Amino acid sequence: AELMALMLLFATNFNAIITPQGSSANVIYVGSGYLEPGEIYKVGGIVTLVNTLVFLLVGTPWILLVT
Repeated sequence: AELMALMLLFATNFNAIITPQGSSANVIYVGSGYLEPGEIYKVGGIVTLVNTLVFLLVGTPWILLVT
């Protein structure tokens, strides 16, 4: 159950950074010209990759250790 909770956390809370429309802050940054949509996608991909690696390499062994 704990691993499913972590997967749900990953699937719901980290999606705001992936696209320019993912959160209200992204819309403001892109609309003002401060960031280009391509930059948001690039940073979103990097953050998603880092979060996935943290969950897999740190979270999974920790869950297996405490259960």
